[in-house]
Amino acid sequence: MTTSEIPCNIYQLRVVLRGISPLIWRRLLVCSETTLAQLHTILQVVFAWSDEHLHGFHIHGREYGSSGASTRGLLLHDLGLHRGERFRYVYDFGANWECDIRLEALLPLAPRRVYPVCIGGKGAAPSEDCWGAWGYMETARAQWREEQQ
Repeated sequence: MTTSEIPCNIYQLRVVLRGISPLIWRRLLVCSETTLAQLHTILQVVFAWSDEHLHGFHIHGREYGSSGASTRGLLLHDLGLHRGERFRYVYDFGANWECDIRLEALLPLAPRRVYPVCIGGKGAAPSEDCWGAWGYMETARAQWREEQQ
């Protein structure tokens, strides 16, 4: 069976920004035929980032993206992910926004639903120009201290 003959399953992904408390996360439904390049674009949209910086995926010990193998033709299905398995996405190597992405479930295609779709989440997406999780947390702590005075 070739890749084009494989029926599209839906991957339920939970994306968590690392290093931030309380958690900022999103739950996505994407087709198993989504490429890593398309997943990168989806992540840019759900976190309201500009796609102006380098990015990469770290999956099964391999690097894909700006400094690794191409993401254009690589389908999520081809990665052989199992339910509960995680991989990492990094955006802006200077600010080092790191996301843990976990495959929560494999679901059947719902014919009337449009994919990809964000079905849940918590926390406002941080501005990409606040120097990553560390800078974001420092700003949040400063705002909290100011509110306490």
